[in-house]
Amino acid sequence: MMNDFISKDECLSAGFDDVVPRPINESILATVIDSHVSLIDFDQVLQVAGGDIEFAKELFILWAEDQRSFISELRDYLKKRDRRSAISLAHMIQGGSNLFLGASVLTRNAANLEFVLKEKRDWSMAIQLFKSLENHMVRTLSYLPNYFAEISLEDEYK
Repeated sequence: MMNDFISKDECLSAGFDDVVPRPINESILATVIDSHVSLIDFDQVLQVAGGDIEFAKELFILWAEDQRSFISELRDYLKKRDRRSAISLAHMIQGGSNLFLGASVLTRNAANLEFVLKEKRDWSMAIQLFKSLENHMVRTLSYLPNYFAEISLEDEYK
């Protein structure tokens, strides 16, 4: 947490992992906390793939292609203020992230975006939540190939 006299840049350069500005916004606080916890439940990924690492990789490739497309489409729908289509895509991201990855951060971000669009109809908050969702999606998409590479290497040395 920072006060009004210290900038975010000063905090980060001093070694802070992240910054939560005051007054505390629950959504921002949850997003900051989520950004520092595990992105994926790897046991769930392998369970969905029946324990088959190669099949898990194939599923990930298909999931990743869909997610890249969904994020791009969602960005366009939000720009056009197409609430119904944005809600639908947020729901699809939520379901896929939870079912395949057990990705609580992505699932929660997509669920929050869906809720804000459905119930609050707050476009500025929706854009903020989308940016958080997009950031976590990029992190997840960039992290998973490394994870699969590490598993493959471990298998080679068993």
